[in-house]
Amino acid sequence: MNKTDALTLAVLGAGLVVAAALQFVTAGGAVDEWQTTVTDGIGNLELALGVMLVAALTALVLDRRRAHLQDVFLATDRRINGTAMRDNETGLFNRQYFYDRLKKELVEASHVGQTVSVAVLSIGNLETLRQLRGAFHAEQASRAVSRVLRDHLRVTDVPAHLSDNQFAIMLADTNRASAETAFSRLDAVVESMVFKAVPGEVDLYLRGGIAECAWGQSGEDLVRAATLALISAVPGSPGVHGAVEADEQPANVVPITPPDGVPEQVQHAGRRVAR
Repeated sequence: MNKTDALTLAVLGAGLVVAAALQFVTAGGAVDEWQTTVTDGIGNLELALGVMLVAALTALVLDRRRAHLQDVFLATDRRINGTAMRDNETGLFNRQYFYDRLKKELVEASHVGQTVSVAVLSIGNLETLRQLRGAFHAEQASRAVSRVLRDHLRVTDVPAHLSDNQFAIMLADTNRASAETAFSRLDAVVESMVFKAVPGEVDLYLRGGIAECAWGQSGEDLVRAATLALISAVPGSPGVHGAVEADEQPANVVPITPPDGVPEQVQHAGRRVAR
């Protein structure tokens, strides 16, 4: 109930009280003509106030009903929008939403001089799991890793599922070193997961490539740099694991030529740690 509704009901209630008081004063007296007139007037006033009170209460109920329906519509709209931006398979953000958010974040970062990093990830041994136990277990593993990404990232980070075994994370206001730390934390969680489809045979882990951009390049360029770091760090390997410094990258990493006057993007790729 808002202040206007409360004031209206208070005025109507006060009127009914006054009318009842006048009725009480004149009820026990003489039956003079003026008293009869006052009594009739009080009766009419009570009737009018009663009608107004009912109308006010009805309007209040309708307003509350309208507000409830509006909340329901807004909640439904949010659910629809949430479904549209989510990947059905993993529950992560989908490709379109990821690129939209990345584009917006790069524009904002260029205005305030912040750094944006992107990590492109894949699940190590996922194909081995698929071959040994079938597609169902591979999908379960993908969902399990997706939950790790959702639960162990900041609210401002945007984890997305790009394709079958390709994931991406946008890390706003994050340089390469911080992105490496985030990647290592995620990888440690994945490696420690209880989920073991084939104990002793399949060991899931993360492989990742990281690209840092603080100069307003397009989101596509940034994802391409991270993807290149992922697939090029180890010859003949679909990806890498762990963390290495930039000068430790293999010679076969193809450099990305930046626009004129723009510093070269930093490419980062980890390497599978020997066990």
